This record gives sequence, structure tokens and C-alpha cells, in this order.
Amino acid sequence: MNKKENLASKIQIIISQALLEEVNNPMLKEVTVTSVEMINGGDIANVYYSILNEEEEEAFAYELKKATSFFSQIVSKNLTVRKAPKIVFIYDLKLKHLNEVDEMFKKIK
Repeated sequence: MNKKENLASKIQIIISQALLEEVNNPMLKEVTVTSVEMINGGDIANVYYSILNEEEEEAFAYELKKATSFFSQIVSKNLTVRKAPKIVFIYDLKLKHLNEVDEMFKKIK
């Protein structure tokens, strides 16, 4: 595992734990961090997330955006790097696409 992958893995764990243990917003407790991708030389952490209720994706995106500074502080406190990366939350479309493919297969049967 290289440095970027190691950092991404740590950030995924830190944010996932914060969602479970430190967030007061009950809506955000339904968020699952699916992966983290370090970009721009490690300056930005794209945090991919999924939710069960896809119809409310915009509301979840809004709540995560409001809480970004909170997560940035937690990541900064828990990492041993000179400068913590900027956190960017991105809705992970993989699950949605998998569900669509699954529905297509069900129709074929």
C-alpha cells in the first residue's frame, strides 16, 4: 500500500467512526463511507458515500456539506500529517448502478 492509499484508508476509518460516534445529526448516521480517493497530490480527499434512501440524496449532500468543517477538524486531529487534506463528499453511484443492473436481470428472467 502506498502513502496515498494508506492516508485514504485512515481517512475512511476516521470519518466512518465519526459518523457512528460523534455526529449529532441522526440523518448523517445513515451515511456509509464507501471509499476515499486522494487527489491533487494528496491535498484533496474525495470521500465517496452511500445511503439507503436514494430519493433523499440531495438532503444528505446538503447535510454533509454543512458538516464538512467538522469532519475536517476530526481528520486533522487524528492524522499525523503536516497539512490535512480538504474533504469533499461525493455520492457514490456504484450502488445505484448495481441496483439498476440487478433490476434489468430480474426483468430478463
